[in-house]
Amino acid sequence: IPTRYPSGGSTYATFAAYVDYRHDINPKSTLSLGARHTITALDATWTEQALIDAKLAHANQKHQSSNVTLGYNYKPNSQWQLKALFSTGFRAPNVDDLGKTRENHGILSVPNLELTPEYIYSTDIGIRKQWDNGSFIETNGYYAFVQDYIARGPYTITRDRTTTDGGTIMYSEDEVKTTANINVGTVKVYGFNAQSNWKISPKISYHGSLTY
Repeated sequence: IPTRYPSGGSTYATFAAYVDYRHDINPKSTLSLGARHTITALDATWTEQALIDAKLAHANQKHQSSNVTLGYNYKPNSQWQLKALFSTGFRAPNVDDLGKTRENHGILSVPNLELTPEYIYSTDIGIRKQWDNGSFIETNGYYAFVQDYIARGPYTITRDRTTTDGGTIMYSEDEVKTTANINVGTVKVYGFNAQSNWKISPKISYHGSLTY
């Protein structure tokens, strides 16, 4: 039975450098900038590849990406605050994403050597109103666009001939469906959250929140 992780061993390393800058445009406005460059390296080896996929032997992936953050905060007075943020992100497949083998209730998760990184572009905008007694109400909306999103999906082992169905293989004397982490395409994520705190009296306050 193949091991859950690459039997010949695996390593995953990540290196990054970043810079942060904040500038007070005036007493009411603040601009923040950030940049980060990340490098990742993954190496994995299998010694019993024929039990699952004949092409499994060695995986070596190296990825790098530069990402930025841009934020703006505006506070016209002590009661109001407006803020906006735009950022990009990057996540490369790790050993768990790319190289895990696991059978669960007739479904076999298998390694996918073609898995590539996912990237995200996101923005959020918020507004806050605060009163002198400490009461406040705040709401934030966000939107994110994910490219090459990594998720579990059906996976065909093209070289397998143990069954006539391309979506199954014989594993431990059972016919099981094969699945793997794959790049499913683009995904959009959006929503908002709101929270408030009301000072009813010096000893009583009410706090509520809502997220969608």
